[in-house]
Amino acid sequence: MQHFVLSTVVHELTKLSSFVQKKSFAQNMMDIALLSANTNQLRYVIDLGDKHPYYMTSLMLIIVSLVMQVVVGLSMLYVNRYNMKNRSEIKAASHMNNLSVAGVFMVTLVNVFISTFNGAGAGTPPIPETGGVVYTATNNATAYAIP
Repeated sequence: MQHFVLSTVVHELTKLSSFVQKKSFAQNMMDIALLSANTNQLRYVIDLGDKHPYYMTSLMLIIVSLVMQVVVGLSMLYVNRYNMKNRSEIKAASHMNNLSVAGVFMVTLVNVFISTFNGAGAGTPPIPETGGVVYTATNNATAYAIP
């Protein structure tokens, strides 16, 4: 009976370890997608330069986000090194996982601010003072019709 319980516990821990590894892998893939989006935003802000209404704010937020993403990504890779069959390592892995989740929350929060300062209308030319009507196409190109 004791052998059966022990083998069941080992089997459950193995399934848990597999779940944690798959979860970490999925989170890392999401981090890569966000990293790619942030580098694209960084290029956009740098291309616009001083024409961007929130140039320095956007630049700093994107750089902070990129650094935080690298740190969180490394911490998630570090979590994968723990052996989930060892009770003492489970506690350390749980602590590291909690720190990673907090880091992901902070990255998400910073990216909300990036979207706010780098959203629609940032870097678009000002409306001319001729009393014209502005038409915006689906690709964010702006055309002016002057009556």
